[in-house]
Amino acid sequence: MKEYSIEGRLKHRIILLTALVIILSAILADYTITHSLQRDFDIALETKAQVLVTLTKEFPDGFELDFADEFMPEFERETDPAYFQLWTHDYKSFERSHSLKGNDIPYQMMDVAGTIFKNTELVDGRHGRMVQIVFIPQIPEAINRTDEALANQKLMTLTVAVERGSLIQKINRVHITALLSALIMLVLIYFIVIHTVRTSLKSLAELKEKVKAMDVDSLSTRLTVESSPEELRDVIEQFNELLLRLEKSFAREQRFSSDVAHELRTPISEIRSMSEIALKWPDDSKLKLDFFDGVLASSLQMQCIV
Repeated sequence: MKEYSIEGRLKHRIILLTALVIILSAILADYTITHSLQRDFDIALETKAQVLVTLTKEFPDGFELDFADEFMPEFERETDPAYFQLWTHDYKSFERSHSLKGNDIPYQMMDVAGTIFKNTELVDGRHGRMVQIVFIPQIPEAINRTDEALANQKLMTLTVAVERGSLIQKINRVHITALLSALIMLVLIYFIVIHTVRTSLKSLAELKEKVKAMDVDSLSTRLTVESSPEELRDVIEQFNELLLRLEKSFAREQRFSSDVAHELRTPISEIRSMSEIALKWPDDSKLKLDFFDGVLASSLQMQCIV
């Protein structure tokens, strides 16, 4: 049968369960923070795109994008630029940012109004993220918003793309922080569990040493109940009762052995004395008869005692 220790099992199980909780918590925290960063990034990207959507207007003679470089300079600068491109309903490019320098942003054809996000590679090779919004442009003048004009409005597609390198860096930092935090917590928990279990079972180890040190001469010793854990008190009390019964049994045995030894001492002494006298005067026939009578009497006395 395989041996095991309570201390070993407690340490292994507590460490295993605690490690599982820490790992799951780290994964959950990592996912929650990462998802929050991604969501905030997408909200900011969509907000930027919605501004361009509100600047897109439809007139009887066509469409117009009321875009001003000074209000949204990120689409015009040379360093770390953002990009946008606007398509008409027949997927012809209507307007694009100067930062594209004549290039096109890849887009996905959509037949209904809606918004989609996706990761992409920017025209300058950087990692980027884009939002594509399919929308119906607004007709700014009330006089032109007739039922016929509203019924014949066509969808337009706007795509805005920005670099996501900063987002990737933040997410990577979150991953590293979650991993390091989990490792540090695991190491701390390991030492805390070992110390706590060892301290909690100290009384059990002391009890084991006391029991190991007991022998026939220490049956009067009693284990302490007051300073012991509640779980061990019943065991200790039962063990003390067992020691009491053993002590009484050994005392009875010792008294019995002492009584028997005392009772046997007299006939043995008589046989010895008579044997010494008979050996001293071997030719005395009367003495021999007395010797045999005495040995018989002493033997019968010992037989009775036994």
